Amino acid sequence: MREGLMTENLPPTQGENTATASQHAALSDKESRSEARRSQILQAATDCFCAHGFHGASMSAISKMARMSPGHVYHYFDSKEAIIEAIVDRDLQQFYTLANGLQNVDYMLDCMVAQLDVDDALRVTSCNPLMMLEMTAEASRNERIAAKLRQSDQLLRQRLQLLFFGPQAVDEQERLQQEARVDVMCMLFEGMMIRGVTNPATRREPLRMVLKQTIGQLLQGNEEHLQL
Repeated sequence: MREGLMTENLPPTQGENTATASQHAALSDKESRSEARRSQILQAATDCFCAHGFHGASMSAISKMARMSPGHVYHYFDSKEAIIEAIVDRDLQQFYTLANGLQNVDYMLDCMVAQLDVDDALRVTSCNPLMMLEMTAEASRNERIAAKLRQSDQLLRQRLQLLFFGPQAVDEQERLQQEARVDVMCMLFEGMMIRGVTNPATRREPLRMVLKQTIGQLLQGNEEHLQL
């Protein structure tokens, strides 16, 4: 009995350690392949959704774009709705990174103007404006998506509030004025995504100049919070 207890408390042998390390490495490799497959499916779905919309793209089209069988796609995602939610979560995480990285007006203007072109937007912000428009349309029908978008909007407004005006004002009238100005800035940003569809030939430099003047007017009396 005593010998059995002593045996149970013996440290693992070198062979056992090697086997455990191999198991962990195999598990890590399997998880990496699984994550790569998920990313492949999400990118294929993104391409399909941008071309045909959330409801115009079928699972068969997504599997064909991903070069996988439908059964393989269903192994990773139960439904097209699950893919949509995964894309929304991915893109909003990129949007959070963008919002937290805003440091000054010039960078914000770069991000705004980039929304006129998908490639420019992806290069400057890592966010796809066409997918943001699709998500906004879907939010009008899907409360789960709407809740996620409202959360991201709140984060952006909080970031702009701190960047442009500092901590929220105590005086109610001043606070309401600041909130309204932040809302207008959000409207400008979101509106650029629509202009990229309705007027993609917009001249960038004149637009950038007018945007800078507009934001300057919104910030009158608060310029000390950033470099214009």
